[in-house]
Amino acid sequence: MTADVITLPTPERLRKDKIEVAREQIQDKKGNIGRPFHVLDMLSLMEGVGSISKSMHAAGVRFMDDFSKAQLVTLKAADMGRLPGGGQTNLAHSVASARDRVWDALLTLGGMTSPAGCLAWHVLGEQQNLNRWALERGWVGRPIDPRAAKGILIGALGTLLAHYDKIDGPTRNGIA
Repeated sequence: MTADVITLPTPERLRKDKIEVAREQIQDKKGNIGRPFHVLDMLSLMEGVGSISKSMHAAGVRFMDDFSKAQLVTLKAADMGRLPGGGQTNLAHSVASARDRVWDALLTLGGMTSPAGCLAWHVLGEQQNLNRWALERGWVGRPIDPRAAKGILIGALGTLLAHYDKIDGPTRNGIA
């Protein structure tokens, strides 16, 4: 019998994000009990300190999921038009639907030129660091105070929650 060895995250990984051991045990590939590490994302941290509600967290995650499904993140890759069969211009229905959902949410936030819409695109969608976005990019290219950016994010999450409640009905997002 050998003792189980816990592999800790690398120092580089620990510098990137806050990481903790999962509260629930799960099975690893071999069927043994494991307690993996997971990243505490910005929305989870904000919910943990009470800055946002569980429903606001869910609204932010929903926007991020739609953004990911819409394939809107800019990737640096080879020009697919140069490859045989790579010049496809039709989007899959699921991608097009996700893009419509992202666009509707952004319009609810005031569009891409509004502080909330710009923040949602870059911070929630592209998952840029909130403070870095505020200081380097900000709204319409002008840096803003990170505390103001946090307020804009909280307002955007509240607006997204109302937007999704309007679509799904209030009980879907945990509001009676």
